[in-house]
Amino acid sequence: MKFDKETIIVFVVCMVMLVSVEPFFRYMGWIAPKTEDRKEAALDSSQAGKEQKATPGTAAKTALSSSEKVETKTVAPVKEIPQLPPRMIGDDSTELQIDPNRGTVISVTLKNYFNSDKKTPIVLDKGVESGALNISGVQPWKTLAVIDSNRISPKIYSLTRRMAAGDKEFILIQEWSVTGYVTDYSITIKNPSDKAFKFDKLNVIAGGMPLLSVLTGDKVDRPEHKISYYSPAGGYDNEDIEDEKDFNAFKSESNLSWVASSNKYFTTILKSDKPFDSDLVKERIVDPARKDDKKAPAIGVVGGSWSGVEVPSKGQVVLKTWSYNGPKEISLLEKFDKTAVNVVYLAPGPLKWIARVLLALLLWLYSICGSYGWSIILLTLIVRGLLWPLTQRANQSMKRMQKLKPEIDKINEKYADNPQMKNTKVMQLYRDHKINPVGGCLPIVLQIPIFLALYNTLNGAIQLRQVSFLWAADLTMPDTVATVFGLGIHPLVLMMTGLMLLQQKMMPTPADAMQQKMMMMMPLVMLIFLYNLPSGLTLYWTVSQICSIAQMYINQKFMKDPDDQVAAGKA
Repeated sequence: MKFDKETIIVFVVCMVMLVSVEPFFRYMGWIAPKTEDRKEAALDSSQAGKEQKATPGTAAKTALSSSEKVETKTVAPVKEIPQLPPRMIGDDSTELQIDPNRGTVISVTLKNYFNSDKKTPIVLDKGVESGALNISGVQPWKTLAVIDSNRISPKIYSLTRRMAAGDKEFILIQEWSVTGYVTDYSITIKNPSDKAFKFDKLNVIAGGMPLLSVLTGDKVDRPEHKISYYSPAGGYDNEDIEDEKDFNAFKSESNLSWVASSNKYFTTILKSDKPFDSDLVKERIVDPARKDDKKAPAIGVVGGSWSGVEVPSKGQVVLKTWSYNGPKEISLLEKFDKTAVNVVYLAPGPLKWIARVLLALLLWLYSICGSYGWSIILLTLIVRGLLWPLTQRANQSMKRMQKLKPEIDKINEKYADNPQMKNTKVMQLYRDHKINPVGGCLPIVLQIPIFLALYNTLNGAIQLRQVSFLWAADLTMPDTVATVFGLGIHPLVLMMTGLMLLQQKMMPTPADAMQQKMMMMMPLVMLIFLYNLPSGLTLYWTVSQICSIAQMYINQKFMKDPDDQVAAGKA
């Protein structure tokens, strides 16, 4: 294949796109800022936080209901009440920091998951002013006295306060108990008076979740950011947090089992023993450090609510909830709630079932070999092996059609002015040689769902995050080994492109000049669009290319065409 003037121009344009695509995506805010920019943003956020703490009378702001805007500011405790320091509870997986003055979780630290620096643990709910697992009513709640603040054990904390809301006075007991990524949260409201009272609405906040790139600094090619719920009547539904219009209109028509806010790899879910109202509590908030940035991504805060909660005289009401704050691992989510696995997005529609089977197979292979990199290679080999018969039929069909090309060219030339006769003669030629014209395409079409499911499985599996293999430091990131003029060098993608060129050389050269150019430019186009893919995906793609080349070589060297065998028998 020769490089003519048009080809050189296309090549130069593609290289310019390759060099400029990452700076452009960074400028548009589609990928995370550089490390220096994140440090500067973190410093600004820290300074903003100090200024906020220095401002007297700052009130905690709870989420707004989707059906009505309600004034939900909590009245600051009176000055006579001493301010208590935060309480810490947790285990080897999670640490909760609780503010006893407001009865809210102000941070959730995931000890076993780290930011992009691989050193700092991930902290959830830090940018949510109202905190998480707090409770409030329509009227502002006022703390009259802290009766008991008791850290029962390293995993359990109990807080008892005397509260007032309008003309109601009551005792509020909150208890948080941590086990792994799940927090048991019990709320007890006691009525010491001789008169029953009722809360028109009680809201409990699950917490908030920012984009993964904002939370951890990870680069992601699929910025998933959603709030969701599960309703026994209507099933699972979700909405994109970044889409403000649809976010505000998002609602349920029936009571809810749980509510959640998620990004690509992490989620916070809240469920209760008493179903939540259909009126989903939700709010989009922005990090105070970026409040003047119109393009600043939002944090999706969600919660549940109960209407008409009546507390009898001299009696009490107990509300039991459970909160999950952690990774989107199917096994962990199934233990929390069978339906919670819906927050794990692997593939659209029916492909998700194939993707879950492939993920289960990937985890099983990991349990055997102890390496996710080798597990991806073995998984790719297994899938290619299962699809070998289909691929073989497609290769044989294309090979037989290629042999008929001279005869087809003669028919095209002879009946150039009679398209109907030309098609009739070509189809007759196919019938004589027992060739199905779509025989080469159908097997490939049948493979597409499996390859798409495998692609999405590797792209959505948190198990691959910050896992190294060979020179790749993180299988969910590009395998960058160096940077030249601002462009990262990714060996796996370059290997994949080289293998595509080799595969093209093994294939018959198209007679049409335009098709030749398109075939020649295809690897370069793929290089540009796939250059920044996670290394786990490019590892799969590279191994798959090796399998394709090996199959083509076996076909050409060792597999005889059925027509050739028949001809040899007649001779």
